[in-house]
Amino acid sequence: MRKSLFLFIMFFCVQIVYSQQLAVVMDKDGRVNVRNKDKQVVDTLPSGEVVCCFEEKDSWVSLYYTTKEGENQWKYYIHKSRLMSLSCLEKIPLTFNSEDKAILQKDSIVITLVQKDFIPQQNKISKENGFVYKINDRKFWGTDGDIPRTEYKSIKISLEKQNVEIPEAAFDDLYEPTLGYTRANYDRVNDILYLHSMNSDGAGGYIVVWVIKKGEYKKRYVYYDF
Repeated sequence: MRKSLFLFIMFFCVQIVYSQQLAVVMDKDGRVNVRNKDKQVVDTLPSGEVVCCFEEKDSWVSLYYTTKEGENQWKYYIHKSRLMSLSCLEKIPLTFNSEDKAILQKDSIVITLVQKDFIPQQNKISKENGFVYKINDRKFWGTDGDIPRTEYKSIKISLEKQNVEIPEAAFDDLYEPTLGYTRANYDRVNDILYLHSMNSDGAGGYIVVWVIKKGEYKKRYVYYDF
């Protein structure tokens, strides 16, 4: 996916879910059925899970979601009434953006992301048929078999009187950050911050979402191959 495609990604606070929109699963019973194209139940998701949505037809939304085993599943469906777009939540705007640093800020919430050059000599690069398939013995995101040029250095969040630092393990396999495309939405009622970005070097595009609940880092989602 080329970087220019990112310019066309927009989020709308409406019931209809548009292409590649992030949404939170919400249901009063605590779980939502996931169905196949024949509307048969194939899985369930707990309320609070973040999914990546695509087309909506006849009130059913096709989506990517993450299984209990951490794998991505796609081309499954959830009824749109069980999804809430992240764009419906309070936006924390991008207030500063440079080549290696971005800041999102609103009132007492300050999010600072810093990137650095990727140095191949300081990392274990595994190749197969001339393509990189692992870095430091881990699957990675951000390039389509090439050596990355940049990586995250740190992600720090100031939430009123709480300071939160996203652990390195939550971003050290994510490469080619596009800091200017970082977005954040805050659920003040439940005290949940969703920090998300679309990253790529022009290929190997992916979406990452970090979830911070009540001042603690909770979970990460990575969606790719869309």
